[in-house]
Amino acid sequence: PTDAGAGQVKRAPVPLPLNLDASSLQFTAEQAQVNYLNAGVNVGASYDDNLLNLAIPTGGFTFSVLPNIGIDISRRRLALKLDYAGGYTVNQRYSAFNQSSHDGEIDLRYRLSPHVNLRVDNSFVYTNGFFNQLQAGAGGLGSGVIQQPNLGVITPLARHTDDLGSVDLTYQYSATDMVGASATFHNSSFGAPPTGSASLVNTQSEQADAFYAHGFSPRNWSGVTY
Repeated sequence: PTDAGAGQVKRAPVPLPLNLDASSLQFTAEQAQVNYLNAGVNVGASYDDNLLNLAIPTGGFTFSVLPNIGIDISRRRLALKLDYAGGYTVNQRYSAFNQSSHDGEIDLRYRLSPHVNLRVDNSFVYTNGFFNQLQAGAGGLGSGVIQQPNLGVITPLARHTDDLGSVDLTYQYSATDMVGASATFHNSSFGAPPTGSASLVNTQSEQADAFYAHGFSPRNWSGVTY
């Protein structure tokens, strides 16, 4: 649909409660073709004067290295982001306290036609410590807050693998009407916990939904979701 007065194509933003993140899936008519490479590393050290919390304290240093790299590519109909972050912590005295983490994410958005948008997003986290346990799913996957995984629990020092992905398709077939569908997959699994710790429960979930939205004015939309 076009605005006869301005001669510009009008595209409605995806309703925020149904969007996969808080931004619109719409592209500009002539999206700039750019390539960005982002990289960095954080290096740190800390000292604990009682590593084992015993009456006779034993102190030691902990050293950490946290590298990250990302690629951001955009074309007229394509937007692609690839990100990786790793974390390594080495304890001076006790190798059992060493920790590592690998966090990767891909976010692909593609305009199949002038009014059909596709998004594929996946976030993968592997950690055997406290690193990044709250980062899985930080991209906001899922069609609403209550559909997203509960990541508010910090687990013991055990291997944890978390994979969260989704596919989203939206179609605006008129100036005031839009339909869409999405599917979300989440898998969380743990390795053996430390001796004496409670066992950890693996979880897996799948979700699919569809929606219809109608615009009553440029700023007011209403719809249904199933």
